[in-house]
Amino acid sequence: MDDYGSEDVMGFQAVSRRFGSTEILKDLTLSISDGAFTAILGPSGCGKSTTLRLMAGLDQPTEGSVTMFGRDVSEKRPAERNIAMVFQSYALYPHLSVAENIALPLLMRETSAFQRLPLISKFSTSSRSKRAGIFERVKAIAEMLDLGDLLHRKPGQLSGGQQQRVAVGRALVRDPTLFLLDEPLSNLDAKLRIQMRSELSALHRRTGRAFVYVTHDQTEAMGMADRILLMLDGRVIQDGTPRSLYEQPQNTKVAGFIGGHSMNFLVLQRGATSAGGLFAGLGLSCSDPSMEMTLGIRPEHLDLDPDGPLYGKVEHVEYLGGETMIELLLDRQIGLETGSKLRALVSSARVPFGLGDAINLGCKPELVHVFESGSGERIRTGIEKAA
Repeated sequence: MDDYGSEDVMGFQAVSRRFGSTEILKDLTLSISDGAFTAILGPSGCGKSTTLRLMAGLDQPTEGSVTMFGRDVSEKRPAERNIAMVFQSYALYPHLSVAENIALPLLMRETSAFQRLPLISKFSTSSRSKRAGIFERVKAIAEMLDLGDLLHRKPGQLSGGQQQRVAVGRALVRDPTLFLLDEPLSNLDAKLRIQMRSELSALHRRTGRAFVYVTHDQTEAMGMADRILLMLDGRVIQDGTPRSLYEQPQNTKVAGFIGGHSMNFLVLQRGATSAGGLFAGLGLSCSDPSMEMTLGIRPEHLDLDPDGPLYGKVEHVEYLGGETMIELLLDRQIGLETGSKLRALVSSARVPFGLGDAINLGCKPELVHVFESGSGERIRTGIEKAA
């Protein structure tokens, strides 16, 4: 992990969080760069939301420290951190209008409880002046989010996408240092999620502020984030750009999680790197023939090839429109366990075969990932790939 300093808006240093005997976060160290769009990605129960709550100040670490711009804020309340959070449920007040929902954080921060009383706010000159200034800012935010014509409506009169934008507007109006978004698109239908991903990315570019986006949906993380923290079992197991996680997964856990289709893993028998075997047929060579290895190949990187080194019978065909997913039961091949299977995503225009037919598949050597079978870690040295 990169060390964080004063340039990082948020940092965790050896943070653990336990609830009783259950450890949710385990010695977690991370940094959030100012102005970056960072996604925290992982399955349910991996610690994503707990991490976000610690950032917001809604929870405190059992061990370790939380910092903002290099200063320890572990004990500071949410109001002292200038952080805005957008929840999955939007958390809008149903009895307030869109304008009032967006304005609420400013009204709470910039007016006293006395000034917020209905009669005082109506007749006090200073109170009216403050409220007028607040609602001018609300109008500007509403126009940015295409909510200008909806300010008088109540949340119940809005679509899911419009409610989501109101929740973002309520966060944005405070001019926060950091935006925290906890699966904000999960309640929307597929078409609207795509639209809102584009809107959130554009909003990030306009504000230039740091966004931390928690999601279990890798499409969201890969499509919007500059950087992804992939979490499993309370730890960040890889930290990098979307491209680096996809093209250079550190281990089989990352490789199996990242990607639209699950990666194929082929376990090689010991000594299976000799000439004439699958390893050599894929254009690979190894300096240590005793090494126990697992090959990883993504379905989208396999292609039909009459001379391909992977051959067997088609067991399943799944038509997906422009593409077809096929499952192959591999024939006995030098170096592979008997009964190995392979899934390949190929162009539907190239599928003239059916169940039971024998076919060959190939893959470019640079697209084959090699892992150590015992640890699952990526092997970075000793493997040569044909040019």
